[in-house]
Amino acid sequence: MGIRGLQTFIEEKLSLLNQFELHNCNVLLDGNSIYHQMYKQCHLTCLFGGEYDKFYRYCKQLFESFRICDVNAMVVFDGARLDNRKLSTVLERSQRRVDYSTRTSVNTDLSPL
Repeated sequence: MGIRGLQTFIEEKLSLLNQFELHNCNVLLDGNSIYHQMYKQCHLTCLFGGEYDKFYRYCKQLFESFRICDVNAMVVFDGARLDNRKLSTVLERSQRRVDYSTRTSVNTDLSPL
């Protein structure tokens, strides 16, 4: 789901934010946003299968930290609507990803070994 421009706004206004440690509480996380941010934070490459084993360990470590602090982290993913209201948006985004991948891989010569 997300809010357009929120991530950029937060990154530009970090000085306005107060940092605090969560404990004994519930947290609702935007699934689409957090998995992108977590993958970026891991500094993993998307090539050759995405290094999902390392990403899994990172996710497990993060949610274990939540558990240790008695933080009940609930992850919600946008989508999966039965009435297909977002289908056209999903298809457009998917097409843009395919187009981008095609453009960026045209001059790439990667050896499988």
